[in-house]
Amino acid sequence: AYTRDLETTNRSLERFVPRQFLEYLKRESIVKVRLGDQVQKHMTIMFADIRSFTSLSETMTPEETFNFINSYLNRVGPIIRRNDGFIDKYIGDAILALFDSSPAAAVEAALEIHREIKRYNGVREETHREPIEVGIGVHTGLLMLGTIGEEERIENTVISDSVNLASRLDALTKNFGARILITRDVVDSLPADRHKLRFLGRIAVKGKDVPADVFEVLDDEDPDVIQRKLDTADTFRAGFRLLAASKHQEAHEVFERVLQTNPGDLAALYYRERCRKVMWLS
Repeated sequence: AYTRDLETTNRSLERFVPRQFLEYLKRESIVKVRLGDQVQKHMTIMFADIRSFTSLSETMTPEETFNFINSYLNRVGPIIRRNDGFIDKYIGDAILALFDSSPAAAVEAALEIHREIKRYNGVREETHREPIEVGIGVHTGLLMLGTIGEEERIENTVISDSVNLASRLDALTKNFGARILITRDVVDSLPADRHKLRFLGRIAVKGKDVPADVFEVLDDEDPDVIQRKLDTADTFRAGFRLLAASKHQEAHEVFERVLQTNPGDLAALYYRERCRKVMWLS
């Protein structure tokens, strides 16, 4: 009976502290974890969150909000685990997940999540609830995985500018009208021609000296949307090069051409407006 109780306790604790976390720290059980335990690893980081969650939750009671978040996470969590990832933490509706196998596994998980969200929205539509959209950022790099806090309260966490970059990508999905954003570090590790990708520019992140190249994963978008974005990809890249060279008038004209072909391209609209602001101030 004691052994069964211990096994049940250990399984329950794994719901609070991932088993992989203990393995990385080389701890047999949670009782062996100490404040300050840490290890450096190269991993792939995924940030995913529900867009406009705050305004969405304002239409629900606290109980409805909890039920909604749990319904959503119950669909997403298993997808991450099936692709050899684990959830480091929940931050409200946001998920921070880690993948030790390969960046390709994280990208596959991101695509599966969006396919599941499409099915979930079908269920929500049947009950007259508005559909949700999820943004996902994926980056791969070095991070420190360990414990922080104080003697009476500790928790596992990951700390790195790589984590900050993945979080920034997640936030940018809304600006760019993208479902999934990944860095060149991720792209370089993907099987050749496996995914439809579009270059969206470079972003600077605090703590990194070199800006990161950002790409949009187009798989599973509507076919006509994919085609329009791929048809204008070279023009879009030319516009960003002009913008990076501070040739704002020329860049504005190029992004305008992209929008004439693809009026729904929010990334082109985002950069065109950046050009306009600089031109207006100068």
